[in-house]
Amino acid sequence: MVENPRTETRADPLRPVNEPVPIEMDDNDNFLVRLCLRGSWFAVTQWRDRWRIDDEWWRERPVSRLYYRVTLEDGATAVLFRDLVDGAWYRQRGT
Repeated sequence: MVENPRTETRADPLRPVNEPVPIEMDDNDNFLVRLCLRGSWFAVTQWRDRWRIDDEWWRERPVSRLYYRVTLEDGATAVLFRDLVDGAWYRQRGT
């Protein structure tokens, strides 16, 4: 059984988790070449996976994204996507 903490319950505001972060990307006809993270450029050395998500087509702004899991020159793995609605690039954190 869990003890009663004797504190008042409260409704904290919700905050988004795993929000995409806009990034700069050098691409050559959708072939990922390098990306800028925290002010530094990193070459993409390996494409590990690619997938597409199309969802919420009924909303004013549907979700249409082309995702890539890549390895960068420093060995880090990143999940990136191109928003197919606005054409911008993002890094998906927490994946």
